[in-house]
Amino acid sequence: PYKMTFGEWDGFHPRWSPDGEWIVYLSNEEGLPQLRLLKAYGGLQKKIKVESLQWKIPVGRVHVQIRDALTGELMAARIYNRALDSKTYVPTGSFHRRARRLNEHFFHTDGDFVLEVPAGPLQLEAMHGFEYYPAAKSVQVKSNQMTTITINLRRMLDMKANGWYSGSNHVHMNYGGDLHNTPENLIFMAEAEDLDVIGELIA
Repeated sequence: PYKMTFGEWDGFHPRWSPDGEWIVYLSNEEGLPQLRLLKAYGGLQKKIKVESLQWKIPVGRVHVQIRDALTGELMAARIYNRALDSKTYVPTGSFHRRARRLNEHFFHTDGDFVLEVPAGPLQLEAMHGFEYYPAAKSVQVKSNQMTTITINLRRMLDMKANGWYSGSNHVHMNYGGDLHNTPENLIFMAEAEDLDVIGELIA
């Protein structure tokens, strides 16, 4: 075995070209997995940019905003969704996450996002830590159309007003896998989870 990729990121799922001249693989150098070509001799690398997605089924778009029910302000949140095909979809450029114990798929948002999903019913659920009630909403997605909805999150209690703050003292920013996290994105996810303090550990 000979190492052909180098850097503080991961390369995975390699496949040979039919002529044996190139290796195509996935790299998370820029955060999300992206296609790369690697010349088998010499090490030349090329990025493969995905220009567009071609759907085999009718799809529509949903513009979603998550807001504080009291103030009306946009809120960062964790989002679960299930489309007509029982799959979870995430906005372009978002980390598609999976909770290990429940096998539930989700993503984080700053409170404003657009989903492209199969036409038909779409179930959405938003949550923001433990001080807000989770809220769910269903929407009928129409083919080739944009549907706009708002999900309001209602506060259950205000722990900070009583001097209590939420946090996690055991977080690994990168521990292998398909995604390459950054400190900035870690803070973004913490805001969506309503975490005030993070103990980020190096593995």
